[in-house]
Amino acid sequence: MTTLKVELPPKLIPVLAPPLGTYRYRVLRGGRGSWKSFSVAKMSAIWGAIQPIRILCTREFQNSIKQSFYAEVANAIKSDPWLESVYEVGKDFIRHRTNGTEYLFAGLRHNIDSIKSMAQINLAICEESETIPHASWRDLIPTIRAPKSEIWIIYNPKNRDSWVAQTFDSIKLPPRTKIVTINHSDNPWFSKELEEQRLHDREVMDPALYAHIWEGAYYE
Repeated sequence: MTTLKVELPPKLIPVLAPPLGTYRYRVLRGGRGSWKSFSVAKMSAIWGAIQPIRILCTREFQNSIKQSFYAEVANAIKSDPWLESVYEVGKDFIRHRTNGTEYLFAGLRHNIDSIKSMAQINLAICEESETIPHASWRDLIPTIRAPKSEIWIIYNPKNRDSWVAQTFDSIKLPPRTKIVTINHSDNPWFSKELEEQRLHDREVMDPALYAHIWEGAYYE
């Protein structure tokens, strides 16, 4: 029997390893270079290979497939020979070759009516969630209603008045919420190129902006 080895930053294992349906919200927040998006893309593909699910990848604005989470998912699949063997990655689609799992990509601002009419979404991946306003969340969340469905939220904290900040940086969290704050220092595969850029930014950038970009701090 072949065993699949999944490598994640250790800090993400308690958040992403439990089976689908364990949580309602899995929230990954932090600065640049932390492997949040890649890890989410890879784990979604793994869960989709284990069981048939429909995965909605969304953000507030998406005018084309190039502006979507598509590239992140495609790269994650291509990084693993087994995932690459079980998924078909087309020009504008990603789907499992046999079990029915499929990815859907849509922006919330101009597609909310079509998203609300989608059936049986098992997993919603919300990218750049800091920029998604309350009105869009109000429409999206009730749409993700399949049994054991989940919402995965990725963001870099910036504004304390945003919906994600007020909801997930709060004493009273939504039921079944799992949160992790992860930064470059928690990523074992943080590249030399990014480290070079980070050190330069630390020297020349406004400290508050540096803390927001690289350390996942609110921009204050």
